[in-house]
Amino acid sequence: MATKRAVGQKPNKEDAQPPKLSIEQRLEAMKKEQAAARAQLTLFRSPLKTLYYFSLVAFENARWAFMTVIQHKFLQFVVLPLLLAYIVASNIPGTHQAHLTALNLFVENIIWWVGLGVLSSIGLGTGMHSGLLFLFPHVIKVCLAADECNTLNFDVDGPNAFVCPVAADTPLHPVTFLGLFMKVFWPCFLWGAGTAMGEIPPYWVSRQAKLAGQANEELEREIREATEAAQIKPKTAFERYNFIARGFNASKAWMFRHLQTSGFWAILAFASWPNMAFDLCGIACGHFLLPFSTFFGATFIGKAIIKVNLQAMFFIVLFNQTFLNKFIGFVNSSTPASWQLGATIEDFLIKQKDKFHAQKSAAVLEDQPQPLLARAWGVVMVLFLGWFAKSIVESLAQQHAAQSDQRKLDEERQKLAKSK
Repeated sequence: MATKRAVGQKPNKEDAQPPKLSIEQRLEAMKKEQAAARAQLTLFRSPLKTLYYFSLVAFENARWAFMTVIQHKFLQFVVLPLLLAYIVASNIPGTHQAHLTALNLFVENIIWWVGLGVLSSIGLGTGMHSGLLFLFPHVIKVCLAADECNTLNFDVDGPNAFVCPVAADTPLHPVTFLGLFMKVFWPCFLWGAGTAMGEIPPYWVSRQAKLAGQANEELEREIREATEAAQIKPKTAFERYNFIARGFNASKAWMFRHLQTSGFWAILAFASWPNMAFDLCGIACGHFLLPFSTFFGATFIGKAIIKVNLQAMFFIVLFNQTFLNKFIGFVNSSTPASWQLGATIEDFLIKQKDKFHAQKSAAVLEDQPQPLLARAWGVVMVLFLGWFAKSIVESLAQQHAAQSDQRKLDEERQKLAKSK
């Protein structure tokens, strides 16, 4: 028991010493310092260190890919021989070159749309929204071209993309909803498949960490907070009418609860609509050790078959001339006449249709000045792609730092356990 000191008496050395921290308290303090240091690992604050860590991750991934190609039997005896045969055939003139050109275009389309889908979801919350930038504008172009050409018999890729047929003997195909849907189904399906593939990394990382016995403290805190927030009844008026926060917490609590009980059907429900928090679903599936076939199967069906096709149908209906006229009429009736909003939308769409007109020469199109909106959109796209690349570099660098910090934490735990 500590004795009382007289007034004016100097404190003893024992009294001046701070209380000793337990091993877990010291490790927790070390973990907080590491997390604060990782938060500073950005291109603006620590550019050299961030780029160095990113280069290490890139080199390690390149080495892993190279070793996989060298050691995998299927790649050695099937893929590489086919690739060599393709290279040889490409350098030999003959009638087969037309088939190779068609094959090149087919493969390029697959790589393009699948790659855009992967980029849309692989960024762990920082993915590039390639659907808004590329896929949905492509669907709109198909709808506008079909309306302008009054047929579906036009190319959607290659040098003659979106050019109306002019030959008299060209067979015409009437424009129907099903015909438009089938015209855009292939790129939509490939893009949706890419988005499903992009969800694999967060699932795999979380699953491997769980198998290695590493606790995902951030996810466990997210589960606990979402569950508690969903159970607490709102007390104030702000909490009662804050439907967005309440709905978001309730959906997260529902997801965490049903992922463990329903598995496939819960994942399918969350993958079948534009869910910005689906990365959290993938991390939770890995943390709960759900089988890969269950996770990827439900994700693939939800994203590549249900969600993206419903989105395509929405744009087809919106940009079909009949429904579009009804939409413009609704805009005119619901906005002041002085705004002329309906006329502005109609004028914009007419200009877009002019780009697909078969009789308009390419020279005339080249002579027209590029609209200010198009130039501004190009600048926005460049900035958006730059920000996306920055986010990926920083994310990979911070992941490398987190792995290094975890090793230091394990070493410190062993050192403290021995010295105890």
